[in-house]
Amino acid sequence: MRKWIPAVLIAGCYLFSLWIYPGLPDRVAPGWDALFPWIPASDEDAAPRAFAAFAIPTLALILWLAFRAAASRTSVKRFGPTFDIVIALVVGFVVLLHLVTLGAAIGWPGWTARAFTGLIGVGIMVLGNIMPRTRPNWVAGLRTRRTLSDPDVWRVTHRYFGAFLMVTGLVVVALSLVSAPYALLGAGVGFLLSAVLAAALSRGQGPIGSLP
Repeated sequence: MRKWIPAVLIAGCYLFSLWIYPGLPDRVAPGWDALFPWIPASDEDAAPRAFAAFAIPTLALILWLAFRAAASRTSVKRFGPTFDIVIALVVGFVVLLHLVTLGAAIGWPGWTARAFTGLIGVGIMVLGNIMPRTRPNWVAGLRTRRTLSDPDVWRVTHRYFGAFLMVTGLVVVALSLVSAPYALLGAGVGFLLSAVLAAALSRGQGPIGSLP
C-alpha cells in the first residue's frame, strides 16, 4: 500500500489543478514571494496557464517513476518499506510546493505558506525517524565512500543523521509559526548541517562504530 501513496498524492495534485484551471488567467505568476521574498517578483516570471497548472505535478510523476526505476536496479529491497516512505516524502514535498505557490498566485491567505513549511518540518522529522532503518544503497541516504563500503559506518552515520534531522524538523515547525521564508531557510541549512555533522561524528567511531 505504501508504494501507491505517491501515486495518490500526484493524482490529487492533478485533480486540484484541473479544478482551479478554469479560473486561472492566461498567464500565471507563481507565488514564489510567499516562500522566497528575497527573489524579486517580475511579470516576466508569469507562465502559460497550462504550464503553471500541470508542470509541477508532472515533475512529481517523473520523480516517482525515476525512484521506482532506481529501486528495481539497486539494493533497496532490504529496507523496502522504509524506501517507500522516503519516496512518499519527496513526492509529498513537491506536491505541497505546487499547492502553496499556485494557491498564493490565486489569492490564498498568507497563513497557507506557514502551514506548508510546518508540514515540511513534520516531514523532516519523519525522515529523521526512518533514516536509521536504511542500508547501504545508491539512492537514499548519505552516500559516501565510507558509508557505502562499510555497513557499520552507514548504520552509525545514519543514526546521527536521523537524530539531527529530528531536531531540524522541530526547529522548522517552530519557525513556521513566525515566518515561512525563515522556516524554509532553516530547513535547508539544517539539512545540510545534519549531513555534515553526521559524517564528521561517525568518523570518530572507528571502522565498526556504534552509538552508546
